[in-house]
Parts: sequence; C-alpha cells; structure tokens
Amino acid sequence: MMEGRSGGWIEVGGEDILGKKLVDKSIFRHGTTLPKDEAYKYFNAINKDHLERGESEVVTFLIDEKEFKALFRNVKSDKRDDTYQFLFRKELKNYIKETLNKSYKYIFKYNENPNIEKPQEYIEFYKADKMNTFKVKLIADEGYEFNEEENIENGALEESNKLLKEDFFKYIGTKEENINGNYQKSYKMVLLIALLELSDFEGKAVYEDVCSYVKDIYFERHKKGLAAETPDSGIEKSIEELSIKIVRDVMNENPYVVISRKGYILKEYIDEVEYLSFNKELWNELTDEDKEELIDILKYKLNKYYLEKGLGTMNSKKYYLYNISYQYPNVWQHCLSDECAAVSYVPELDKNPSISRALNVLKQIDIGDKIIAYAKPQQIIAMGEVIKTYYIEDDESKFAYNGLDMDKTEEGRTYKQRIGVKWISVLSHPLYIEQFNLNIEEKYNRAKAGNAFSELTENGFNNAEKLINNILWSSTSKFLDNVEEAAAVKDEETDEVEEAISKKLSSLEEANFESKDVVEYIYNYITAEGYEYSKDIIKNLYLSLKTKPFVILYGISGTGKSKLVELFAKALGASREDETYNLIPVRPDWSDASELIGYRNIDSKFQPGILTNIIKEAAAHKEIPYFVCLDEMNLARVEYYFSDILSIMETRNKENGEIKTDKLIRRELFAGDKDAVKSFEDLYIPENLYIIGTINMDETTFPFSKKVLDRANTIEFNEVNLDYAFDREKVEVPSKLYPNKLILSEYIKISQCSEKKDTAKEVIGELIKINNILEQCDMQFAYRVRDEIVFYVIYAASEGIMDFYEALDYSIKQKILPRISGSSSEIEQCLFTLFKGFSNMDTSSFNADYIDEEALKKMKNYIVDDKEKLKDGSREKSICKYPISSEKILKMLWRFNKDGFTTFW
Repeated sequence: MMEGRSGGWIEVGGEDILGKKLVDKSIFRHGTTLPKDEAYKYFNAINKDHLERGESEVVTFLIDEKEFKALFRNVKSDKRDDTYQFLFRKELKNYIKETLNKSYKYIFKYNENPNIEKPQEYIEFYKADKMNTFKVKLIADEGYEFNEEENIENGALEESNKLLKEDFFKYIGTKEENINGNYQKSYKMVLLIALLELSDFEGKAVYEDVCSYVKDIYFERHKKGLAAETPDSGIEKSIEELSIKIVRDVMNENPYVVISRKGYILKEYIDEVEYLSFNKELWNELTDEDKEELIDILKYKLNKYYLEKGLGTMNSKKYYLYNISYQYPNVWQHCLSDECAAVSYVPELDKNPSISRALNVLKQIDIGDKIIAYAKPQQIIAMGEVIKTYYIEDDESKFAYNGLDMDKTEEGRTYKQRIGVKWISVLSHPLYIEQFNLNIEEKYNRAKAGNAFSELTENGFNNAEKLINNILWSSTSKFLDNVEEAAAVKDEETDEVEEAISKKLSSLEEANFESKDVVEYIYNYITAEGYEYSKDIIKNLYLSLKTKPFVILYGISGTGKSKLVELFAKALGASREDETYNLIPVRPDWSDASELIGYRNIDSKFQPGILTNIIKEAAAHKEIPYFVCLDEMNLARVEYYFSDILSIMETRNKENGEIKTDKLIRRELFAGDKDAVKSFEDLYIPENLYIIGTINMDETTFPFSKKVLDRANTIEFNEVNLDYAFDREKVEVPSKLYPNKLILSEYIKISQCSEKKDTAKEVIGELIKINNILEQCDMQFAYRVRDEIVFYVIYAASEGIMDFYEALDYSIKQKILPRISGSSSEIEQCLFTLFKGFSNMDTSSFNADYIDEEALKKMKNYIVDDKEKLKDGSREKSICKYPISSEKILKMLWRFNKDGFTTFW
C-alpha cells in the first residue's frame, strides 16, 4: 500500500499532473479538500492567483471523454488558513461510485473494516488545455477481489453487531410493555421517531432538521388543543413560543445524553454542519422492515404515553376512510367477496415511504373500528365494520391477481396485506359528495387519494353512513325519477350557455385595438367596480398571459388574488354565467390529475374531469378567451395533480396558424369506453384557454418545484394598501367583449421573433450575465426561461406597455429569482452579486467575507431612497437598474442573515 500524506494525498511528480488521492469516504459524499500547500497548482486553470473566502468557480472535469461540472471554492470560515475544495455534483459522484465500486463497497458495506484489505483506488487531477477545466483519471484496482473466506474471521464482529440490534430493540421495548418503566417523558420517543424518519442511507440527519421535526410533533398537538407534554416539562412551558433552539436544548439535556450513553446514537460534524447519527454498526444491521417496525412501535408507545398521562382523549372506537383503488375494480370485488380491506406493499416496487406509513396505519386498526370505502374523486361506496386485525393472506385463491409474476409488476400484485371487514351497506354505484371535506370530515388533513387509509372523525363517519343508508332506503323508482329530473335540468342549462355564447360571438370588439389602450380600459373597469389594484399589476398580468397562458399569483391570504382573476376576465367579457370564467378550488386530497382530467370509475367508464369539460367547451369556441382560476393551488402538491397538464402545455406548437398541444388524455384512460373515445380522444389544450393559479404562502401549503416555477410567471401579491378613496367619483365603465386575439401569444419559439431580433439579442445579453452569476451556486436557468423572458420584453416594449428595463425587471423577479433557495454561502454570494449589479450600489466599504446586519441596513436605506424616486413617476430618476428585483433580493438576503437559509417565498 502506498503511503499517503494528509487527507490521503500522494506525492506525485510530472509536468501535467497536479495531484493524486487515495479514494476515501469524502469522494463519494461531497468531493475533496486540497492540500493547503499545493492548492496554488490549481489556480492557473481558473486564471487567478487565489480565491477569496466564500468565493467559488464552476469548473469542468474531463473523465473518460465525458464532461462533469464541479465547484472549486475557498470555504467561508473563521479558520486562520484558507481551505480549498472541489465539490462534486450528483452526476459526478454517481459516476465515481460506478467506476470505483470496490472502494465504495469497502467503505459503505464493510465500514472500512481494518481486518479487510483496502482496495487501492485513486483519483488523479491533471492540467487541461481549456480554461476552468481539469482532466481527471479514476484509477480502479483491477486485481482486487473481496475474499469472502478471509472475511469469515469477521463473523464474531457481525455477531456482535446483531447483538447490538437485539439490545436496541430491547431498549425500545414492545407495544405490550408498560410505558413508565423506560419513558418518563416523551422525549426519547419523539427524538428517535424523528431520526428514523429523516435519516439518510448512512443513518445520519442534520440535527437542526431533527429538532424541527420534533417541534412539529409537539406543536401539532398544541394546535389540536392537546397538551404537548406534562406541565413540568420545558416543552409544555414554552409551547406558545416553541422554537428549534428550545427543542434542541431539551433534546440535548435528556434524551440525547441517555441514548448516546448506550452507544446507539452520536453527534458529529460534517463540513461544519452538525448531524445526529445512529451508531454505524447498528444502522447497517437495521433492514428497512426493522426501521418501519421501530417507527411503528415508537408511535404506538407515544400514543400510549399520552393516554396513560391523561394528556389527550382517545376514542375506544376509531373511524377510517379506505381508498378502494378505483383504477383496479378487481381489487374491490375481492374485498367484497373475501370480506376484507386489502392493500399492496411490495418493497421492490414501492419505494415511496407513504406506502409503508399506510401499512403502519393498517396495523393499528382494531376489531370494532368502522370503515367507509372511498373512490376518487369525492365518492363513497360502502360502510363496514372491522372483524379481523391485520393479517397477510396466504391462500392464493383469494389473491386479487393470480399472474405468474405475482408482486413483480403492477398487474401482478396480490394485495395480500389485509384487515377483515364485514361490508354492511354497499352501493351499486359510487355516490359523489359535494364539499367532501366539509361533510366527510377527516381527523387529519391528509391526501385521501394518496393514502390507503386515513382516519375520520366520528361526525364524518356518521355523515357518510347516513348518506349511504339514505340511498339504500330510497325506492328505486324515486331514485330514477331524480336522475331523469337532473338530466333534464342539465340539458336546459347547456342550451342557455350555448345561447349566451352565440350572442357574445356576434358582439365582439373589432380586432383593430391597441393593447396599451385595452390595458388602460381593464384598469379603469376594475377600478369602477370598486377594487384597488395598481396599474402595474394589470400590465404585468396582461403581459404574463400573453407570454404564456399559465400564470401564478402568490402572496398572503386576503390580498384579492382570486378576485383580480375574475375581474380581469370579466373586463374582457368572460363570465360565470356562460362558463367562460371558471373558478376551481383545489383540495388537499388531490394527488393526481383525475379531478381535473378524468378517471375510470368502478364500472370502467370514463368520467371527464372539471378541466376536461372546460377545455372541450373552449375548443368549440376558439374566437373568445376562456379563463380558469385554480384557487389555492398549493393546498395539494402541484407536481402531483398538475404535472401532466404542464407537460402537455410544453408541447404547444403552431399548426396552420393555430396553436395546438399534444392530445390531453391518454387512450388507455378510456378503457374501451367508446362514447368517451368519440367525445374526448382528439381533445387538446386550445389556444384560447388561460389558467391562472392563486397560492397562499403559509404553513398549511406545499412549496413549488422548479418544474412548476420554470413554466409560469409568478406575480407577487404581498404589498397591501389599506387606504380607500371614499370620495372618489364613481364612473360607469361598461364591459366589452374582446376576441381571443387580444391576449393570444404571437411567439412559441424564439426563432419566430426574428423581426424583433435586436430587442431579443439585448435581452439575451443581460440574461447571459445573470446566468454566469447563478452558475456559481448551481441555480442557472435554461432555454425555456430565456425564451419566455424574451417574449415578455418584446410584447411590453413593442406595444408601449412598459419600457425595456422595466419589463426585464419584472421578468427577472418572476422567472429567475423564484428558483433560488438554499443555505450555502454560495447562495448568499450569488444573491449579493446580483444585488450589486441590479441596484448599482457601491458596496466597496462592506466586509468582503460576510454580509452583516449593518450592511443590510445600508442596502435597505438605499432601496427605500430609490423607491421614493420611483414614486415620482419617473423611472429615469431611479439609480437602480432593476429596482423591483433588487428589493426582492434584499428581502432574501435579510432572511438568509436571520435564518441561515433563504427562499423566494
């Protein structure tokens, strides 16, 4: 074995080679720290003689004729000496793992066991011909083999590790054991639950995240009116202002000390971040099933603890909603015939932790508990009582599917995890429930569609049972009469809508309008209706919709986001009455597109979703715009229920002068329903449909992914003017009926705006500068964002609605800044660099290493002074190049300074 220097670096010689390192754990985790006395060798490649602390450069590694990006940085720290590192991105780490797999196995499977010979695998760095580029070689130990016979001597160690796992399970205890013997408080249970839930593949979790998880457990009880702990505890005493710091202090005082003394957990620092970790040997002995069992036991004990302490009431009987997997009718038929409620959990197929959590709920259901069978969306079909607790069905004749490849594909699942249920009241067809969440009340606000079981309140169960029994007790003739009456009313409503639209088509405004004048009209119309919105917001919404027919309005609750959508649509002639304006409230249980696009019901008939019906109407009347307001769209995870629609939107293309998308509905969803195929198979998203989503940013909602942010302009609604002009003269502004041409996108691809190429080139030049900065923190954007910003600025400038820099300012804030979030020093530096360029502020007097509160105050005063100049109505008086984006970046920097983390929201 070659002798290495500090950090595993090897002495090398040669003109082109810069360094050589024996592969260690850091290479697979994050990258490598360079020897401090040899870091200078690498500076020529970046054309610098050093990097300031906290400064970084994006570099390229050439490995086996492939290119990988990495970060070359000087760590921002208070140490005396500079620390230079290469930070590897995920693609590079995966490639190294694949190429140097023997070292990976030795480190992570055999835990660097000193009794096993270590593979001699290296990473070498060389000079390259290009700037910011290094050649890298991965040297595998081709002759090395793991000698399993030699490893027999480690049997004693393995046996010791197994005993460690047994001891840990004994320490946790069983469900039947008395709580008081081992758990005087809830602290040990919640700490271990949090660590088990959050641990990565090495059994580690950021300690602050663990404490945050614990805080949420306690605060959730407090919100429900239950005591978080006994009155003498630090948690209960501080519950009103419970913080992560308080939780950390409590965890350090008691549970961490006690559990760590046993050798089960420990704290460690990795790259200056504090982690809570399981003992390495213990963690490697725990299987996924062990971890789920431990979580199950700990949660059971936690509930038992609260019950025994009298800190929370629990009903002896519980009520559940069971999702019958409507897309697999065969499963439900087996549940009826075999008197059970069945779920499928196959470790090889089901990687989502929500599946295993659902299994844990199933195991807690007891004999006598009541079940309501639920089918998406918002339908109930049966009521039953539990007659047998959790069991695994072994009789193959009772499996839901009997394929040869059972439990290896979706079609071959057995659904053998079950509870026994006597289905007492069963409907022949699912019953749709209006305002489901209000009528069938759940105990916890979770996504029904994504969970096999969710708990109901007693009142929610009683309402469902009553509705089912009312249907069963109604006479068949009366039921049919009601169905016929409802169909007649529906036909009458359809005729009225068609008549209203026909009148609208004959009264459309002439197409020789000026967009600037129309925007002025929209503003005057909304003002005349008695609502206060700035003209800039109206301009921005108009331009955003013209750029792309999907826009997000976000901000605090009550700022009038949904109302603006309705008024904007109304000003252009859309209305609820003729269904050219539609409000769709998003519900927390949406986990796929079935509510919007459609689904197969239990009879394998296609039921069109809300949006599908609207799209069908819009496609039949392309001359006029249709508006959809998706209200509070982040009450559910947007990527779950809206990603299919977003993907289809991205297929927009011009065909014979019309903007079309790919087909909206996959053929397999029709399942042989010939009527549905005839009505919906060729449906696409038409050019006259505009979707505006509203979102409230608070603790009850879900964050947005970059996929969503990349595909929309996000308009902020956080500034509130509480003043009202009571003496303002009321002016009648009649509504007009505008054709779709008013807001129809002229450009889909950047090649289509060649006649505005000068403006496009100027925009792209600015975006390249911004993207170069964002590369330093791995937040750069790509072509979609570029194109949509170019289109926005062209529309704004060419139609005289905004000047070039104002339009670009709005676009930067709405398309680029929402992507930026994180806690690294690179994020802070990127934001600061952007602020300097956007604001034109002289920051030469600031501390080069750290943006302190004093600097932020100076930046704030600078922005406040500049806003006063903008209020005078003259943008020329503003010193800032992009004042709107500068102000937003300043808020993000303040948050970073306060929380050590920042985000746009």
